Amino acid sequence: MKTFKVFRHPTLGYQAVKFGFSWPGFSFLMIWAFVKKLWGHGLVIIGVISILTLLACVQKSLKSDAGALLIILFQFGVYIFVGIKGNEWRESNLQRRGFEFIDTVHTDTPDAAIGKVVRRQGPAQK
Repeated sequence: MKTFKVFRHPTLGYQAVKFGFSWPGFSFLMIWAFVKKLWGHGLVIIGVISILTLLACVQKSLKSDAGALLIILFQFGVYIFVGIKGNEWRESNLQRRGFEFIDTVHTDTPDAAIGKVVRRQGPAQK
């Protein structure tokens, strides 16, 4: 079972955000950020990864394998950082966009979390 925080917007409906590490954020970085409407984060990630990639190429062309390896490790650190912070960023972004925190639930999927919250609230508050 996973823990999800469920948010509701008056016109945009419900969103569920998993508590903890974001594997999609870790795996897909800027694509994930843009899909989740984290525009600023996505642009910063593109910039950081681009600069680190450019530096790694420069180090490689200078035959500095240790320097290139160090920069690649920094890139991997960016992936880990996004995985750790990604779901927190989503929560903040949803609240900035007018979503209201409703409840925290334990279930297997985001859809199941939303369904559980909707059933608890009853038909009057949907």
